[in-house]
Amino acid sequence: MKTHVITTDLSAAGASQALYQRVSELGLTVDVLINNAGFGIHGNFVGIPWKREHETLELGIIALVHLTKLFVRDMVARNLGYVLLVSSIGAYQPSPTYATYSAAKSFVLYFGAAAIRRA
Repeated sequence: MKTHVITTDLSAAGASQALYQRVSELGLTVDVLINNAGFGIHGNFVGIPWKREHETLELGIIALVHLTKLFVRDMVARNLGYVLLVSSIGAYQPSPTYATYSAAKSFVLYFGAAAIRRA
């Protein structure tokens, strides 16, 4: 087994597609996708800058779903592959000073339960 490191800011627009294309260009096959990106934002919801919240949502929800969709299609075509969506204990309870982070992790929890059982 060989590991390849491709650094990418997945909170940037178009990053998921660019990463998938790069993997394809390198001729790599992804058999196991581990979606574990995210970062917490701590503070009063009203006081947190929108830019920072947008980045955490883009990374924790949009990029996660897009990467999963892109790579799962290939896995289904090969009839081989696994996806691990990493959530957080924050997914199970409202966290007033981590509102956006916990809500995003709840999304990951339920998305995984609904979409990935058997793509």
